[in-house]
Amino acid sequence: MSHIAQPDSTPYSTPVSGSGLQKARRTRVGGNSTKIHVTQYRKSGVIEYQFASKKRSLIVAMKHRITGVILAGGQSSRMQYRDKPLLAICGKTILAHVINHAIPQVDELLLSANRNLQAYNKYRLPVISDIPGLGDGPLAGIFCAMQWCQERSTPTDYVACFPGDVPYFPGNLVQTLRKEIIYKNALISWVKTNNQLQPLFSLWSLQLLENVRIALANGAYSPKRYIQSQSNALIHLQDNPEKYFFNINTPEDLEYAARFE
Repeated sequence: MSHIAQPDSTPYSTPVSGSGLQKARRTRVGGNSTKIHVTQYRKSGVIEYQFASKKRSLIVAMKHRITGVILAGGQSSRMQYRDKPLLAICGKTILAHVINHAIPQVDELLLSANRNLQAYNKYRLPVISDIPGLGDGPLAGIFCAMQWCQERSTPTDYVACFPGDVPYFPGNLVQTLRKEIIYKNALISWVKTNNQLQPLFSLWSLQLLENVRIALANGAYSPKRYIQSQSNALIHLQDNPEKYFFNINTPEDLEYAARFE
């Protein structure tokens, strides 16, 4: 049974010479045990330390390698079948907005697209396409991104997904997803904003590669249903700025999004 941790003291922070800022907080976890959580911020990433004073054990969660994928392979039927990521908001494509928000949050970034590949190649990111016969929809795009990562010589721990038609989202989203997937010991972490589930804003463990392959072979196509069938951690993000997670599906949505610029 899970417990609700109660704060034992207010957070405090001290500078760490040559390595940025270190923050620590104590949390009462039951009995005489106190968990100490230290987060050290470095230019190279975040290193987290947790240990329970009762057991005197130390758990070190080093920075994981994360590959991001922008899912731009949809048919865009409500947009007269035009590629939504390539449409412009005040002279700047939706895809350019997504790239600008996503690329600082990951170690490398891919594009998943199935048409107009020449236009996508202009963004100078690796472009991958769905495998014919494997299945349609974003779950197939996620699988292909995972397979691309597995075939690389540089190992990746997680794949972070970004929908190609949502130009604005928080700059710390992947960090939040990463912390939650580790804390809950889950295979996928994902987002709920107000009352809306956001399965395409999600972080996937590469351990799921073969499982996703089997699900696609059995006719699965919905990322939401697949996520709910696995060990997952759902993050509730409330009181977001209006532009965050604004999904562009129609010409009216595209016109409305111009007010955010």
